[in-house]
Amino acid sequence: MKIAIVSGSSSGVGQSTAVQVARRGNGVILTYHGNQAGALETVAMIEKDGGAAVALPLDVGNTAAFPPFREAVAAALRDRWQRDTFDFLVNAFERFPEVIPGLAAKTALGRLGEPDDIGMFIAALLSEECRWITAQDIEVSGGYNL
Repeated sequence: MKIAIVSGSSSGVGQSTAVQVARRGNGVILTYHGNQAGALETVAMIEKDGGAAVALPLDVGNTAAFPPFREAVAAALRDRWQRDTFDFLVNAFERFPEVIPGLAAKTALGRLGEPDDIGMFIAALLSEECRWITAQDIEVSGGYNL
């Protein structure tokens, strides 16, 4: 089993990504900042599907939060998966919602992407089938630049 750390997993794209990554047989350490209930909901969704997940708090804007987070990750890896390392780091970022409607109107598909549109792509990209893809800028935008 491979282990992924997925940031911002308490809602939206991060939540979908964590769930989709877990559905493909990976363990997930998910992070949240301020929305513990959402993070615990994500863990419950993963566990309901038979997956394994741990939720840890992390304020990515606070550098002082990283040393204790590192220790919490190490403990989770040891306690939950009996290992010392993780395999994937996935950063979910959803900001500036005010620009989304204008962008959505300009896509070839004419709609706003759903969290699963991104989450399923990220999970697929982490799979063995995509093992030769590295250091690429792949746009998942519904045809925004067509």
